[in-house]
Amino acid sequence: MRIVLVDDERFSLKWMEKMVSQLGSSYEVVGSFINGSEALTYCLANPVDVLLTDIRMPVMDGLELIRVLKKKKSSIHPVVISAYDEFDYAREAMKLGVTEFLIKAEITRESLNATLRSIAEQLESNERNMMLEQWAEWREQLLNNQLSEDECDRIAQQCGAESTDEACTVAIVSVRESTQIREMWQALQTFIQGVDCRASCIQ
Repeated sequence: MRIVLVDDERFSLKWMEKMVSQLGSSYEVVGSFINGSEALTYCLANPVDVLLTDIRMPVMDGLELIRVLKKKKSSIHPVVISAYDEFDYAREAMKLGVTEFLIKAEITRESLNATLRSIAEQLESNERNMMLEQWAEWREQLLNNQLSEDECDRIAQQCGAESTDEACTVAIVSVRESTQIREMWQALQTFIQGVDCRASCIQ
């Protein structure tokens, strides 16, 4: 998970960097900035998963940073770091769709880890849903003969199958009940024994 930290207090930045580094290799601080403007420039030019930002900062505050990113790069998940006396700012952040908040004076390694794990699960779920939507779109295009030869080759490569000029058959199996998946997969494995199976996927 690629994380950007934003806080006008350099001590807080170093402290947050240290805590994130203690959570393991799954989390990486890819940038630390003292104002929203610098963070915005970086986020728009580089892949970022999570933004941990203070609210009140010079040049560009955390709320304006989140507001601009929501319009230009909505895939970044914002987390607001606030103080006890910043409830009005936090309420404004909620209007921007922010769902994760950390009270600066109460942040611990455990609370930070819990927040980032929750976000990681959301990101994985979103990625899985996007993949399933893409598979559904490809399936409809394939069944309706709407894909060119080049597009078929590209999709085959993405699925881990080698391009070939040989004739092939595409089989699409839809399982309505999750309890049937294991039985269906065992039956398919028996069926394809001795068959040149280039790629497989269970949806």
